[in-house]
Amino acid sequence: MYIFMASLLLRVFFCLAVFVWFIFFFFTFCSLSSCMNSDSEDEVEAAEADKDDLARCISELTTTLRHLRKDPSLYLEFGLELEISLLELQREAQCHVLYKPYDFHSLDHIFLCRFNAHEITRMASVLLPETVSHPNRRRRVSCDGRQALCVVLARLASPDRWKSLRVNFGGKSVTWLSGIYHSTLDLLYEHAKKELWTFSSNLVEEIPGFVAACQDRFGFNAWGFMDGNHADVSRPSAEQRAFYSGYEGHHLLRALAIVRCDGMFECAFGPFPGSGSDLSMFNDTKMEDKLRNLHQLVSATHFLLPSEQVCILADSIFTCSVDIVTPYDYGDLKKNLAPGALPGALSERMRRKFFNLVHSGTRIAVEWGFGRCLNNWRALSYKAAMKVHHTSPEKAMLVSMFLTNFIVAARGAQHEDYFGVNAMSFEEYLMKIANL
Repeated sequence: MYIFMASLLLRVFFCLAVFVWFIFFFFTFCSLSSCMNSDSEDEVEAAEADKDDLARCISELTTTLRHLRKDPSLYLEFGLELEISLLELQREAQCHVLYKPYDFHSLDHIFLCRFNAHEITRMASVLLPETVSHPNRRRRVSCDGRQALCVVLARLASPDRWKSLRVNFGGKSVTWLSGIYHSTLDLLYEHAKKELWTFSSNLVEEIPGFVAACQDRFGFNAWGFMDGNHADVSRPSAEQRAFYSGYEGHHLLRALAIVRCDGMFECAFGPFPGSGSDLSMFNDTKMEDKLRNLHQLVSATHFLLPSEQVCILADSIFTCSVDIVTPYDYGDLKKNLAPGALPGALSERMRRKFFNLVHSGTRIAVEWGFGRCLNNWRALSYKAAMKVHHTSPEKAMLVSMFLTNFIVAARGAQHEDYFGVNAMSFEEYLMKIANL
């Protein structure tokens, strides 16, 4: 009996010892693993911070060089050293493309997304939430705002199919990329509507500078240039007649835009179905009333004389008025003069021809704006991807104009040299959007 009790006690003590040893080993292992994970996470965060700092330095140095190149004397004095520093920083930041796992800093941002790493980070922090997810939570599609912005920029910048973009985003599926694209595009579309569907709050203070520059160069009291633009779309599955343009001979979307002297889109109304015209868009948006109210506010704010009335320039499809200056009718200028015409009629014709020549030379600014938008965002020219009711081409068109303003703020435009007006900086425009 005693022997049985002793053996039972030994077994109990042995089981307790094994249990205590197991608990001790388990907690020790958990503490070590947590320490290792915390150390690895700290290392990853430190590496990401270093990459972000390097990207910010490259962005600031590129902006400094862009302004230095406008002054030859300063560029000759400081430009060479800064160019060498920029090359060294770019060489340090250069790394091979990693497909898995996804690494934000391994992308060729300028080629793939049209912006550098620092600019994308700043835009994502202001325009997008920390996590972008699909409205349908059952699809389980989500990512951080920076990666989501890269998906939209890469899709708009290149007419590639989703399968060719998978390698740049860690091999994500086509469904995942499409869901992130449309979710992020909706968020950017809301910002684009706030910015482009109304005149800027600080436009009244900026107009005198634009008018002075245009007056000195070309003699017009103009601050902007208005015209219509279109993007081809695939034949819709419904309402085909509304999107078909008999003039161009295919289906398209239209937008009416005003480009300022510094190269930025001040406003872009639409898009509208392609069956209309520039004049119909002008009437539908009640642009004449908006311009009249704006110019009256400018005159009252800056105490302008009647002869100093500001205006915008447009082509001959619009009606000439105090607020909109259009060229003379080209058909009348091509007609032969009557045999007994006075010499003053000939001089008046020459004056009108010269007026039209100068007018077209200034109005080319709006064509430069549209060209910059189409050259940077090639997806607008890829007709097969512009499917109404499926891929939201109307949102992509407005968002592309909105993103073009960021490109002008970051890289500049030929308008700056043509009119002698400097565009606002990238950070200034970003803060303007943040305060909308």
